Amino acid sequence: MALGALVVDGALQSAEARLTRKGDRGIIRIRKDLDPPGRRRFAIGHELGHWQLHRNISQIFVCTEADMIANYRRSRIEAEANSFASALLMPERMFVSTMHDSRPTFAGLYSLEDHFDTSLTATAIRWVDLARDYCAVVVSIAGKIKWWRGSEDFEDAFWISAGDAVSRYAGAYEVGALNREAGPKRVTVDTWAEKQHPLYIDEFIEASTYFPRYKFVMSLLSLP
Repeated sequence: MALGALVVDGALQSAEARLTRKGDRGIIRIRKDLDPPGRRRFAIGHELGHWQLHRNISQIFVCTEADMIANYRRSRIEAEANSFASALLMPERMFVSTMHDSRPTFAGLYSLEDHFDTSLTATAIRWVDLARDYCAVVVSIAGKIKWWRGSEDFEDAFWISAGDAVSRYAGAYEVGALNREAGPKRVTVDTWAEKQHPLYIDEFIEASTYFPRYKFVMSLLSLP
């Protein structure tokens, strides 16, 4: 309200949130069944990003679940809104000070998710964005890679192809088939990624968990 935007819950189809602006006043509508609270908070932060950063681009933004995880390769505008929400809800200095390991772990993610009251997905992305190590988060659904995000060093060195089938040698393959947790385990790099540069790195440490609420498998990759 201090910024001129009223947040309301309501019915939305095929979208997480919608921002409508008229001059210095606007309404941020959040899908009424959006859950858990951390996911709702991130959606509000995302729309506030549009409100603050993109007033000269459009008066209406309708944002989907995919927009909430977009990076600069997919959409500069949505990525900027995501960066705004991440910085607002998980300030870098506070977040880094509570990262007890440079490599992401599910125990660490659960702790940070609870501490900052954010979604697991947003917390995992924030972790790899701020990591000073080779690491990545990959989400797969029904045996196919849906999306991934890596640290700066990881993305410079490796490439994972969204849409590809999960390798049967990956822990995520077993997790998806049995709906359980697996790892950490060592897997060869080509189980998940292609090298973009000749590196003397042949293995990842992979930990994967199935989340029945969202019907996806999340995998955390790091170097041994």
